Amino acid sequence: MLKSSFANINKRTTSWRASSDVGSVVPSDEKALTGGVANAIVENKARYLQTKLNDNLGLIDQLRRERDVLAENHNDLQRQFARASEVCPSGFFSGAGAD
Repeated sequence: MLKSSFANINKRTTSWRASSDVGSVVPSDEKALTGGVANAIVENKARYLQTKLNDNLGLIDQLRRERDVLAENHNDLQRQFARASEVCPSGFFSGAGAD
């Protein structure tokens, strides 16, 4: 008798877990949800992921622009170094000319 009543309690109890994507508590048994609630959760997750995707794409674009600026600065410095090397005595920039 005790085993059967314990089994009935377990059948009626819904286990819950925290959803890390949306920050809310959702039942682990998706069948227990009504269609509207399940759709709302899915739509909320989709909005969250779309926002995260847009943020990541913006960051990638920003990093590409910064890389291009750094590459241009590097090229400018190389040209300046080449001009300075032509004017100054040989070995000056390597430290060999400092006696």
